[in-house]
Amino acid sequence: MKLVLQNHWKIDNNYLIYYGLRKKPNTFKNKIKISMKTKEALFNLDSFSEIKSLKEIKSINARLQINKLIKEKIIVDIKDLNVYPDSLDQANYCIHCSANDYIIPGLELDEKELCPICSNFKSLKKIHSVLPTLTTIPKNKAGNFDLALFYTGGKDSSFLLNHLIIDLKLNPLVLTWNYPFFSNYSKENIESAKGILKDTVFINKSLNKQDESLIYKRSMELNNNPCICPFPAYALFLETLREKKIPYLLLGNEPTQMISHIYNNISKKIMYKKWAQSLFRVYYNTARLLTFKKPLKKG
Repeated sequence: MKLVLQNHWKIDNNYLIYYGLRKKPNTFKNKIKISMKTKEALFNLDSFSEIKSLKEIKSINARLQINKLIKEKIIVDIKDLNVYPDSLDQANYCIHCSANDYIIPGLELDEKELCPICSNFKSLKKIHSVLPTLTTIPKNKAGNFDLALFYTGGKDSSFLLNHLIIDLKLNPLVLTWNYPFFSNYSKENIESAKGILKDTVFINKSLNKQDESLIYKRSMELNNNPCICPFPAYALFLETLREKKIPYLLLGNEPTQMISHIYNNISKKIMYKKWAQSLFRVYYNTARLLTFKKPLKKG
């Protein structure tokens, strides 16, 4: 027997981190704090040929933690290492959706052959958007545009653009911007929308390269993720919204995006609960009042 760390578990400072999607009930437990002695033992797993020899670890706490990791199959015998496919033909698929362990490295299927997304679906069914939502928007009597829409050419904002103009008979100012990860498909969709919606005004802006570089560099430092669309666009268009007296700014969004944020550890699940959002708003505005600032309105 040779003890090793299961595939997709990595030591990062004083944590064990799982890079992938764990099966239920551990889907959202992919970060485990470890002591320095446990970390030291993990780096020396090669020295332990069998579980009995773990008694050589002098720290009792480290020994207990190592035993717990063995019980949870995070430390395994080398013959029990998970093997991931080299192609789609070899992939293991969820029986309910197209998720597989080739497209999503580190994906675990449960005993029913369901992926974590499908097995956790019911618990995420009632998540509440952190963005304020509306079902109707009145005509803007103070300006030429009823609203502004951040438009990326993706399916969500394209659907919303069509709904606003065709179904709700509103006049949106359509805002597009250039960013490093813009796909050619999105560019083609935007040009197509311009050709179809000839009476709709589109405005395009770009960050200068220096600001763009600073923003994305800072995002990586804070979040280890450059996915901050559409946040740079707020800075680009804020003055335009004020000048044109536009009362509403809309974003194309759908539950799948929120769920994606949860699974990718960009947002915590609790922040999509209504009571947590209300509590955070009260806490945040109390702090503003104590520093003699006006409380923020919802939205």
